[in-house]
Amino acid sequence: MENERTMLPAVAYYRYSPGGGQTEQSIEGQRRDCLAYARSHGYVIVKEYIDRHMTGRNDKRPNFQLMMHDAELHRFDTLIAWKNDRISRNRRDALNYKEQLRRCGVQIRYAEMDIPHGPEGILMESLMDGLAEYYSAELAQKIRRGMTESAHKCYALGSTPPFGLMVQDHKYVPDPATAPYVRWIFEQYASGTLITEICSTLNTKGVRTARGHEFNKNSLRVLLRNEKYIGVYEAKGIRTEDAIPPIIPRDLFYAVQQRIPQNAHSGHKLNGPRSFPLSGIAYCAICGAPLIGICGTGKNGAVHTYYACTAHKHKRTCAKKNIRQASLEKQVYTATLDYVLQPSVIRPIAKQVEALSAADNANQEEMLAVQSQLKDTTRRINNILTAMEEGDFSKAVSARLSVLESEQTRLEGQLAALRRAKPKVTASRVEFMLEKMRQTLTDLTSDQLTALTKIFLSRVDLSDDELILTYTLIGTPSSPHPITLKDTPSATLVPFPLCSQDVLSAPP
Repeated sequence: MENERTMLPAVAYYRYSPGGGQTEQSIEGQRRDCLAYARSHGYVIVKEYIDRHMTGRNDKRPNFQLMMHDAELHRFDTLIAWKNDRISRNRRDALNYKEQLRRCGVQIRYAEMDIPHGPEGILMESLMDGLAEYYSAELAQKIRRGMTESAHKCYALGSTPPFGLMVQDHKYVPDPATAPYVRWIFEQYASGTLITEICSTLNTKGVRTARGHEFNKNSLRVLLRNEKYIGVYEAKGIRTEDAIPPIIPRDLFYAVQQRIPQNAHSGHKLNGPRSFPLSGIAYCAICGAPLIGICGTGKNGAVHTYYACTAHKHKRTCAKKNIRQASLEKQVYTATLDYVLQPSVIRPIAKQVEALSAADNANQEEMLAVQSQLKDTTRRINNILTAMEEGDFSKAVSARLSVLESEQTRLEGQLAALRRAKPKVTASRVEFMLEKMRQTLTDLTSDQLTALTKIFLSRVDLSDDELILTYTLIGTPSSPHPITLKDTPSATLVPFPLCSQDVLSAPP
């Protein structure tokens, strides 16, 4: 064998694609064949350029670009590749880069292909480049077809399942080890806990993301938006409901969507926080999805706010049009003022509130528990006092008495607080407060609308031509009554008598 000092230097380029089951073993096989070719043809490989998990259909390969840069600097004059398709599977790119290499004085050798010099070699190499491009396109088509078929079967696609899920029999199922954390995250966020606090708690406990990293704002927001946790499978344009065993209930998921900042990924910044008082109780009457508040910028730079169906905004699966925030809120506000806060309606409300307050035993169980503890503590104190009267004055008995007396004081204070927590509510008092509210609420403000919705509204359902308002604490249900629904702040509202769970509707 020739001495390496007399052999000519050369570089080698190895690559394997992301599909087709190719791994590091592909690189080792290419290296073995290229080294054998180099030895048998009088070359020694002095440098290797390797692109792992990189497609040959484009030139976005870092080490390939480094090799081309080194060629322009004339750092080598012989390139050895396993086959012509390692350089490119795109015929145009292959012709362009091979021509660039030749202009730089670089000759190309293939370990698995013996291409002769001369016109016949040019023809043969061009034919091989065309076959490589055809094979790549055919392989990509087969992969896409296979992935589409897998999506129809709701198979897990991708190497790493989302946090809280695992792959079993090719499908996503809850991971017993991490699914409870998913439920905890949603419950905490829905209850008002900040994302930073949730991340800090998870990271302190040593809980990591699906990729083994610490949680941060971005990873947690992605998790909170993942519909797989409510059983929705979506891949390759195919969406299937109830395809995955759900980790959390849908109402919790949609409640969380209302809290996620709507301007997190918007193209403009708002001056201060934007309030959407109907978020959380407003729903699309067409598909049932929640309505969320969104913002948009007009041609003159003015910011406009709307309520939008989440299914229309994120999935385009609903035809519900956006409605201006001011328009919807004005109609809800005016309807509530005109038809709820009226003497004929206020009186039944006041009477029912009085009845409910009298029958409210929500804290009765807690009061009984505190009374029982107080009774037991008092009994123990009396027993110690009896023992002390009989001559037991030890330090241990005295210390125990002090502890029990402190506990007695605490329980008495707790019991007094519970008794104060539910003051007596009379119908006249409620009627006075509601009448005062009706007289003072004259202009639409966000705080006033929020107060009204919390007190009276339980649900708002909206389509493009119908508005349905569901109220609480008011008599018995009645038949729907019409409201003319217009996308203007001054919509005309038709009067009607209002009752409990009353429905305001507008025909087309």
